[in-house]
Amino acid sequence: KACPNMRTHEMAMLRGAAIEAASIVGQAVAGPDGEQVSLYANDASEIMEFATSLLSSGQTDVVPIDQLFAACARIAAVMGSQYVPFMPSILPHILKRAIEKLEVSITDSEDSSNKSNEDDDGGYSINIPGMGLKKIKISTTQLEEKANSARAIYEHARS
Repeated sequence: KACPNMRTHEMAMLRGAAIEAASIVGQAVAGPDGEQVSLYANDASEIMEFATSLLSSGQTDVVPIDQLFAACARIAAVMGSQYVPFMPSILPHILKRAIEKLEVSITDSEDSSNKSNEDDDGGYSINIPGMGLKKIKISTTQLEEKANSARAIYEHARS
C-alpha cells in the first residue's frame, strides 16, 4: 500500500524494492521447509492482492514488473498450495512476458576485419560461413526479462 497514487519513477522503484524485500523476509520467516508459513500467510496474501489488482487494472507503471514477478515467485515458493487462488491472475502476465518475441537483428557488417568483435552499439560482427560478415544484435534487456519470467514460471510450477 506504499502510495499507489504517486507515479514517479523513484516511487515505483521504492515500491518494487519494498515488495521484493517483503517477499525475501517472508522466505526467511517461513523457514527453509516452510514450517512457519502461517506466520507469513496474511502478509503474503495482502501483497498478492496488491499485485493482482495492479495487473488486472493494467497499472504496470506503479511497480517495476520484473520486481513484482520475482516477489510473486518467492511468495508462491513459500505459500505452496495456499498460493493457488492467485495463479489465474498472475500466470497469464508472466507467460505473456516469457513468450514475447525477442528483438534480434542480423544485418550486413561494415567491419572489414574477419574476427568477432563487439561494436559500440552492443552488436557483434561475426563471419558466418556462406553468408559473410554479419552484425548481430540481441536485446539483452528483453533476454533478461525472459529469463526472469522463466524463473517465475518455474517457482509457480513448484508451488
